[in-house]
Amino acid sequence: TYEKNLRAIFAKIEELTDAKIVFASTTAVNEERQARSETYGRTVRLNSDIEAYNSKAQDLAGELNIPVNNLNSFMKENDVDKILLESDGIHLSQEGRYLLGKHVAQVILTHISE
Repeated sequence: TYEKNLRAIFAKIEELTDAKIVFASTTAVNEERQARSETYGRTVRLNSDIEAYNSKAQDLAGELNIPVNNLNSFMKENDVDKILLESDGIHLSQEGRYLLGKHVAQVILTHISE
């Protein structure tokens, strides 16, 4: 289902625009923080699911020659725990927003110049 939906989204973007697509992978979470958070109180996002979805997206993007901004790997290389909010383990901290925002901008600039 995820692959089918992504394929439809990519096709619609290509049909309606001349935009260059750069797919951004889903980011990692901290399952322990989710489970103890006041907001969630349980684990609602699993890293194993994220890995499966990202793998499927990576394969499809490769098939369609769509570049991938691997935000999941970037987070892991830059300390997931400091990038995510202590309070819920899903949303980005202020530092995380800065780091990922800067990274996303750099990747976009790279692909714009191609």
